Amino acid sequence: APLSRALRAELKSEERPQPSALALICPSALTLCALCCGMSAMRAASRGEFSGALVWLGLSAIADGLDGHAARRLNAVTAFGGELDSLCDLVDFGAAPTLVVYEWAEGKIVPLHLSC
Repeated sequence: APLSRALRAELKSEERPQPSALALICPSALTLCALCCGMSAMRAASRGEFSGALVWLGLSAIADGLDGHAARRLNAVTAFGGELDSLCDLVDFGAAPTLVVYEWAEGKIVPLHLSC
């Protein structure tokens, strides 16, 4: 007879050992690193350093991609980590690129309100 979902989930949880404290911290640290890279991109853009801002955005994307893989690999998936990752996604892929493009457009010769 096929196993129920609850029984399969229980068996899977028993097969994996409980993660250590360091394993629980590692994915969240990567997520916070991604958040810091996204905020550094916004700071670089506000100073007019657009090549640096793009490097920071790239690093934030890499760190954001690695945190989920690390959490699953270390069996350290937590509700807090999921919420923190959502916040970092908002900053890294929403606010930071928007601010970089806005600051870049503001530096052009023709002001935005005159180009329409």
